[in-house]
Amino acid sequence: MKRVAITGYGVVSPIGIGRRPFLDSLRSGCSGIGRISRFDCETFGVQLAAEVKGELSLPTRIEEVSSDDPK
Repeated sequence: MKRVAITGYGVVSPIGIGRRPFLDSLRSGCSGIGRISRFDCETFGVQLAAEVKGELSLPTRIEEVSSDDPK
């Protein structure tokens, strides 16, 4: 038997966290690009980025994740 390591699950993107919010934003043509808000970027040549908005709540145990997770 071969072992399997799951290193990621779901979607984390600037237009949505989780499958449903991501697909809804994608279908409606939302852009994830905007002014950088997580730190002061005034001294940089670029002030635009595709930041992931909101807080992430990641599972700490594999039992907390299921294949039918709506996120």
